[in-house]
Amino acid sequence: MSKYIIVSKSPKGNKTNCAHIVQYQVEGFDTEIFETQLFYLSSPAEGEPRYVYFGDKMGKHLDTNEDRDEFLAEFAKYQKGGSYRKTHPIKLSKSMQLRAKQKQLRDELSQLDHDIIQADEEERQEKFKTYKNDIDYTSLNKYLDEVATAVKSDRYYLNPVMHIWDGYKIEVIDKVLNKPVYIGELGKNGIKFRDIDAYEIK
Repeated sequence: MSKYIIVSKSPKGNKTNCAHIVQYQVEGFDTEIFETQLFYLSSPAEGEPRYVYFGDKMGKHLDTNEDRDEFLAEFAKYQKGGSYRKTHPIKLSKSMQLRAKQKQLRDELSQLDHDIIQADEEERQEKFKTYKNDIDYTSLNKYLDEVATAVKSDRYYLNPVMHIWDGYKIEVIDKVLNKPVYIGELGKNGIKFRDIDAYEIK
């Protein structure tokens, strides 16, 4: 078992022409996290590792060639992914544990928000489906056809409007005069038409 535990690498992926910051922990130094820089080789020589140290910029506790070789070997295991974190858990301080718990709770809350939105939408669609199923479309379509026939005119058309004080009304618009000439008011028993009032003249 190596004395090194790889914590993270940034940036992700194998990017050329840039330094990769690798964070790690060292056996015997509790929860402290150290950093070093590695450089990715797109075409390493045969037998050489893909990642090499970035010049002479070594992290702490990489003092000897044996240390550096051991670290690169451990980093190669980390790069393979899989169950590395399960077999190499990061040693967390109390504050780090609390931050990790905080992140976990935030992720759970975010997932809950997503689940609530999804559940609301599913319930809305189910309610809408029930609402639509209650409608008698046969009689409704017949009624709409009758209404369309009744209001059809070469000179007049109906224009629903919203009055600030009186609510919704229906203006009968004269196409020739290009202005409302009659008013329809919505009531429980349907639409009742009347003459236009002085204050309704535009």
